[in-house]
Amino acid sequence: MKNKVLVVEDDEQIANVISLYLSKYNYDVMVASDGLVVMDIVKTFQPEIILLDLMLPYKSGDEVLKEIKTYMDIAVIVLSAKQSTQVR
Repeated sequence: MKNKVLVVEDDEQIANVISLYLSKYNYDVMVASDGLVVMDIVKTFQPEIILLDLMLPYKSGDEVLKEIKTYMDIAVIVLSAKQSTQVR
């Protein structure tokens, strides 16, 4: 059984590079390109880890992270060019 990784990244090139790299090492990868679809994908795909960009369209990564941590205990690695973030 492959480990599942959800890549949440709106930049298609970055998402593709990450996906290809992880797939090469036998991870099952799914990509979400905006913050609105993340929770639905998490519930159906059930990843072990999420790679999360903070600067997303429609719903920010900060909001997505807060929502994820409210409903489940899952590892999240934040990928961002932002200098700071707050999780409440």
